[in-house]
Amino acid sequence: MHREVFSSIYSFNNLLSYSEKQLLHLQINSEELEYFIDILYYKDAQKRLIALLLILCKLFGIYTSFGILLNLEISHKELSRIIGSTRVTVTRILNDLKKEKIISINYKFLVIHDPLLLIEFLI
Repeated sequence: MHREVFSSIYSFNNLLSYSEKQLLHLQINSEELEYFIDILYYKDAQKRLIALLLILCKLFGIYTSFGILLNLEISHKELSRIIGSTRVTVTRILNDLKKEKIISINYKFLVIHDPLLLIEFLI
């Protein structure tokens, strides 16, 4: 994180009262909780991973001419921990999605070429 951003966050944090900090913390946690509920709604690992990828698109996605670039370096192991699966399963699912040309991985960055097709997997 850049020093200026960290300094700004620190200054803002010092201006908040304890109750404001608690409220802000609860608000962030409720948003995060909603995302995790969306992911865990699905029973199979493929749908949980796809739900996670769509959420990451919303949070960190950058629209390009090739699709949505996830501006986030995240390992298969980290993805597996989030969805409650194994790294091997996540790797298999991502490879299947790559074979179908729905996603690609370039320099550790994931590109989702067709998010609408991913949504169809969830229906």
